[in-house]
Amino acid sequence: MTSLWRHHDFRQLWVAETASHVGTQVVGVALPVVAVAVLAATPLEMGVLTALETAAFLLVALPAGAWVDRWRRQRVLVRADTVRAAALATIPVAYLLDALTLGQL
Repeated sequence: MTSLWRHHDFRQLWVAETASHVGTQVVGVALPVVAVAVLAATPLEMGVLTALETAAFLLVALPAGAWVDRWRRQRVLVRADTVRAAALATIPVAYLLDALTLGQL
């Protein structure tokens, strides 16, 4: 029986998914901290931000998951992570340009 670590495709998937999950966890901590520390978000605004995160999952992710289930999975994973990384990259850029808003978060 061969080890999964000998399979190039598995190693690529493992590294990509690990990076994605680490990024998700960092963003889960960093975005609220940025909202409070940089934008001085109120408790109400933090509640709205948290509610919108959940609403985005329910309204976008679940239907989109059923829709893209017919597509090639590797392509979907790579494109989704690329789009998410690009969207998150706009946050430090907006901060440096002094244009960061709670709506962007």
